[in-house]
Amino acid sequence: MPRLQKITDGNRDEALRYNRNKARRRFLLLLYARYFCFRVFLQSAVATGGITDYHKLRWLLIQIAPETLLNSDIFLDCLRLAGGAPTSYFEKAITEDSRLINQLLQSTLVCVLDEAQLLTKDSDYFQSETDPEQRRPILREILRSWRSRLPNLIVSGTGISMQEVGNVITSVVAKERPDRFETVTEIGGFDDEDGQRAYLEEYLPHGYLDTSEGKEIASRVGYWLRGRFVFNAAV
Repeated sequence: MPRLQKITDGNRDEALRYNRNKARRRFLLLLYARYFCFRVFLQSAVATGGITDYHKLRWLLIQIAPETLLNSDIFLDCLRLAGGAPTSYFEKAITEDSRLINQLLQSTLVCVLDEAQLLTKDSDYFQSETDPEQRRPILREILRSWRSRLPNLIVSGTGISMQEVGNVITSVVAKERPDRFETVTEIGGFDDEDGQRAYLEEYLPHGYLDTSEGKEIASRVGYWLRGRFVFNAAV
C-alpha cells in the first residue's frame, strides 16, 4: 500500500484527506482484482458445463495458494496490471463484475474479510472527522470503501476485540441503517468426538479409523486436539 502520512496537529486535515484518498483507491483496487478473477473463473466454469462442488473447492484453493495451483499469484498479477487505472474505472468495473457474478451464481455473493484483528492495531493514520482525539484503525477505511459494494460482508478474526470491531462497524453503518450488521461469536470448534471423527475421515484412507490403530488415533485426537479445526489440520 502507498505510504500513508502520520497525522499530527499541524497537518491533520491535509494528512487525513491524503490518507483517505490513498486508502480508498488501494482498497478498491484489491476488491477489483478479486472480483475480476472470480468473474473470469465463474465464466470458465459455466462454459464447461456449470458450477460444481469441484469448482467451489478449486476456487477456495486458488485463494489460499494461487502459486501452488497456477504457478502465479493471479491476484497480485491483476493488481500490478490494473494499478495504473483511475479510481473511477475500479468503481464501474466492480459494479459490473458484481452484477455478472450474482447472475452466474444465481444468488447474492457473500464475501469474508478474515484476520481482521490485524487491521485494528494501527490508528496513526485516520481519525474521527468530528473528534480529533478519537483515532480510527485502518479497518474502518476498508469498510468505508467497500460498504456500498459488499452488502453481505463478514468480518472475522481471532484474538479480536469485539468491542473494537463493533465500534468500527457502527461508526461506518449505524447512521445509515443500524440493523445492517450483527455480532456472532463462533470459534468453529469440535464439540464431540463424532464430529471430529467425521473430519478425520476426510483425510485418512477409507476404513482406517475402524482398525485398532485407527481407533487409538481417533481416541487420542479426541482427547488432546479437541478445539478448533486448525489444531487437527496441523497434525
